[in-house]
Amino acid sequence: MSVPGRWSRGQLIAASVCAFLILSLIGSAYRSREPIRNFISDKSVTASTSANIAPSGRVLVKVGGVPQEGFGSSLHFIKDGIRMAQVLGVDFYPVRTFDFDVFQYNAMDELNLGIDSSKRNWNNMCNLHTSITKVGGHEPFPERVVRLRKGVERFIDESKYMARGEEYDEAFIQEVRQNVEGCDVIIYADQDVHQDWEWDDWTRAWVATAIRRNAAIKLAEGKAKPIPPRDVHVHYRWGDVVDLIQKHHDGGKWNFDNAKLERSIASVEACLRRKLTSNVFIKHSAAQESDDELRQIIAPIRQDANIIEGEDDIVDLYHLSQAKILAVSGGTYSSAAAATGNFSLVIHNGWHVADYEHLYIDGVPLLEQGEKLSAEQCAHVRRTFPS
Repeated sequence: MSVPGRWSRGQLIAASVCAFLILSLIGSAYRSREPIRNFISDKSVTASTSANIAPSGRVLVKVGGVPQEGFGSSLHFIKDGIRMAQVLGVDFYPVRTFDFDVFQYNAMDELNLGIDSSKRNWNNMCNLHTSITKVGGHEPFPERVVRLRKGVERFIDESKYMARGEEYDEAFIQEVRQNVEGCDVIIYADQDVHQDWEWDDWTRAWVATAIRRNAAIKLAEGKAKPIPPRDVHVHYRWGDVVDLIQKHHDGGKWNFDNAKLERSIASVEACLRRKLTSNVFIKHSAAQESDDELRQIIAPIRQDANIIEGEDDIVDLYHLSQAKILAVSGGTYSSAAAATGNFSLVIHNGWHVADYEHLYIDGVPLLEQGEKLSAEQCAHVRRTFPS
C-alpha cells in the first residue's frame, strides 16, 4: 500500500509545480512589485529600447533554487541554468518564486525586465528532471527519482565543462538534447541550491546583456540617472558598510585599505604619466551619513573623487562596469562588475580572488591593493587605456 501512496504524492508535487509556474507567468503584481506578466508581454518597455530584443524559439525556465539574496549573490545561483540553456540551444529565463523583504526588488524580475515573450509557444512544457535520460521497462519510483536527480547533476557538470572548453561526455549531451528536442518550454524546477562563483564566457555574456538591457530601459524612461564614467571606479561592499559603520568596528573602517589603494593608483598614474579621475560607489548605512562623513570614514581618498550613492543596484552595477580601471573590495557584486566590464586593470583587496580568475584569460592584469604595476602590466595598461 505504500507504493501507490508515494506515486500519489509525486504526482501531486509535479502538478503543484506546473500550476505554480502557470499562475506565476500570468499572475499580477504582489505587493505592488513588477508582475511576471510584464516580462512575458509588456511591449511598452521593449519599445523604449529596441524592437529586436524579444526572444524567439524555445526556452529553459529555472524555477526555484534562488535564496533571498542581493543582486550580485543571486547571479551565482542561476549560472547552472544559463549554461544548460546554452548547451541545449534555447533561451533562458529565471523565474521569481517569492518576494524579497530585505531588498526593494526581486533579482529575477530585474534580469527579465524588457523581455517580450508574448509570441512564444508555451504549450508543450517538459520537466528537465523527468526528461534528462530515459530507460526502458519498469523502474521502481525511488530509484527513478535518484537516477533523474543524478542525471541533472551530471548535466550541470557536463555543461560547465563545455563552458570552460574542457573535455565533456558528448554522447550524454546528445542524449539530453534528443530527449528535450520536442519541448517548447523546459522547466528546470531546481530541487537543490547550486551556488557557483565561477564565471565563464557563457555566464558573463548572458548577465552582461541582461544588465545592459535593464539599465537602458530605466535610463530611457527616466527611472535612473546617467553617471558619467571616470578613469577609476571604486566599489565598497554594502554588507561591510552596514555592518562595520554601524558597529564602528576597527575605527569605522573595513577591509578596503585606501592608503594601499592610493599607492596602486599612483603607480598607474606614473605608468600613464597623467592624473586619474575616480567615481567611488558606496552605500550609506542606516545612519545615512553625509558625503563628508563617508569621506572621513573611508579616508584617505582623493578630494576630487566623486562619491556616488546610487538609486538602483542594477543600474549602478552597469555604471560601475564602465570604467577602464576597477577597484573592488571583494564580494559577489564586485565580481559581477568585473565579469561584465571591459577593463585595462582590476585592483582587488585579496578577498575571493578566484572570482576574478577569468580576467587572466582576457589578459586583464590583477593587482592587489598596495602593489605597483610591473613593467609588463604597465605596457598592457598603456595599450588598452584611452589616450
